[in-house]
Amino acid sequence: MTEQLIKKYPKLLKVNKPAQNPWDLYGIEFYRGWLLLFDELCARIQEHVDKDNLIQPNIAQAKQKFALMRTYWDNTDKYIDNLIDEYEEKSIDYCEECGANQNVTTNNIKEGYMWTLCDNCRNNKKS
Repeated sequence: MTEQLIKKYPKLLKVNKPAQNPWDLYGIEFYRGWLLLFDELCARIQEHVDKDNLIQPNIAQAKQKFALMRTYWDNTDKYIDNLIDEYEEKSIDYCEECGANQNVTTNNIKEGYMWTLCDNCRNNKKS
């Protein structure tokens, strides 16, 4: 899926060679359940940049941290920073494994690692 998103947003999700940041090395560092949120965030950022003819932001990292979808970017403005915060907050309502948005909670499943999971995926992680 990373490759599909890179093709869809080549300006935002540019991969540098040699690597300059975690994005260049690892691509997306979260499970598929948040891919639609990430896709939507990228679309809104690129739309804003194109509409206002702004300096092109670039992804530096996209990962799961403390049960949230965290994305880090270069060359952002206040509007984009607010979008990033909005989607980080939205991610708490979606299962990071399957994308479900019902019966989702955040808790420790494995020692020291927090997950945002629906009941079904949480039960699968425990087994």
